[in-house]
Amino acid sequence: MIRLFMLFCFCFVSITCFSQGENQIKLRYWNGTTDGNGVTNPVGLQVSAVQVPIANALVRVDEATLSDETKFYLKKKFVLFFTVQNVSTQDVAIYDWAFKAVCPVDNMGRKFDATSMVPLVTPYIPASIYIVLKPGEKKQFYSAETDFFWCLPQDKDDLVNDPKYFQALITCGSIAGSVASTNPSQKLGSFQPTNTMPPKPVNDIDPQLERMIKEHNDLILKNENDKAESLKSRILKITNTAYPLQVKLVESKMSKPQPATIVAPPAERGTLSFNGNNMVADGDCLEGTATLVSDDESAMLILNNLGNNGSFSVNSNFYTNGCTDCLAIQFQDITNSKIYIAVSGTVNRSAQGITINVTVKELMSVVEGGGSSYRVTGTIISE
Repeated sequence: MIRLFMLFCFCFVSITCFSQGENQIKLRYWNGTTDGNGVTNPVGLQVSAVQVPIANALVRVDEATLSDETKFYLKKKFVLFFTVQNVSTQDVAIYDWAFKAVCPVDNMGRKFDATSMVPLVTPYIPASIYIVLKPGEKKQFYSAETDFFWCLPQDKDDLVNDPKYFQALITCGSIAGSVASTNPSQKLGSFQPTNTMPPKPVNDIDPQLERMIKEHNDLILKNENDKAESLKSRILKITNTAYPLQVKLVESKMSKPQPATIVAPPAERGTLSFNGNNMVADGDCLEGTATLVSDDESAMLILNNLGNNGSFSVNSNFYTNGCTDCLAIQFQDITNSKIYIAVSGTVNRSAQGITINVTVKELMSVVEGGGSSYRVTGTIISE
């Protein structure tokens, strides 16, 4: 009789445990993406996460160096907004939860490896209670600001990545009928997570990027184009990773190197010399005539009947013998109102210009004979 009673009790306990098996409290994992698409577990819970834009997300970290060169890297803070919702037709009890972000690149160079994660600070369920979500009920909350620094990637530029994946660890179970806690120290309680929204960005571009853009533009103003180009590459690499939708905006704010100024060599000037007095002069060449005038307009040389090309001898026949087609050269001292006539010498004309080397006398001395001779030289540059 006693054996029969014990067998009955054993069967009753076994049937009761079997019927409660689906309702057992277990630690369950959710591995999801941060694009808001929820991950649902058969227990009846759906967990989703989405990244929230925050102000001043980029943080500059200066590195100690043995040189005067300033070295730094940037890391990007992020905040995730979580939703935990009961999508089943039964109550779901939640006893504990924890949330992590999967590292974009870990110290072994593995990208988004599920074994390398950063714990997220989120509102926690007090250890003294458990909560129950009715069908359709949900809890929503933000994580605290964090970054991927503890992932220790080999390339620190990977610290500006956004989180793509999260993991949720929730101790929970589906409840049919009355609610009973599996942990005597926890009692059914109410819990509403704090829901403080992080500060939103107020600028088009993160302040750290703006500082780097200004540094780049200052280098352009100093014509330090090599340094500017190196910094530009770094700015665009960071922007492509941290703010891929702002690449064109960032590019538009960066100054472009000024084209190298080509300094033209100073234009050659003509020269005019009278009796050893050298002057800078400008000349004009026409088909049969040429003139050369000093910059201070104190002297002028006039050539008539000049051939197109070659070397020509000079005399005074145009003035003394009525030779209308002879080469004639006249030098005028405008300051003293004196006119001199070339009586000998040569003139060379080429595509480059005209070279004059003659001897002159005052006009009255040529007519009357005698008088002093003076040397006149000059160059007229052809443009």
